[in-house]
Amino acid sequence: MATAVDVDLAQVRAFVQAAEELHFGHAAEELSILHADHPLADAPAIRPAQLRDGVPGTPGALHRLDFLHRFAMAFGIHQHAAGTNLGLDRFLADLATDRHHFSLLPADTPLPPHPAIRSVPLIDPRPLYAW
Repeated sequence: MATAVDVDLAQVRAFVQAAEELHFGHAAEELSILHADHPLADAPAIRPAQLRDGVPGTPGALHRLDFLHRFAMAFGIHQHAAGTNLGLDRFLADLATDRHHFSLLPADTPLPPHPAIRSVPLIDPRPLYAW
């Protein structure tokens, strides 16, 4: 006879299996999203410390965006440009207004074509966003 604990464990196993099949719960590698005229836009890869003098563009207040806030704190990034979360297209358009702005997005995010935006992998260390 199954106990409540057995049923709960079976439900957890089923949830984990479904999440893995849907690619939930994995760590996504990050890309740096830059203005096309940013000094690092043509680099094959960027180290997070190289972004120290940049201005991260965020879709909201930085203190509300835990991953970006921790990234900024860890790599000594003190400025930021907070925007409003009105979708990816608007976010990229806002980033394209200033060549010093950058942001981070999971590498598997499909980016719409934008002539003023470049995406460059982050390495050494490679930040991972666990979701």
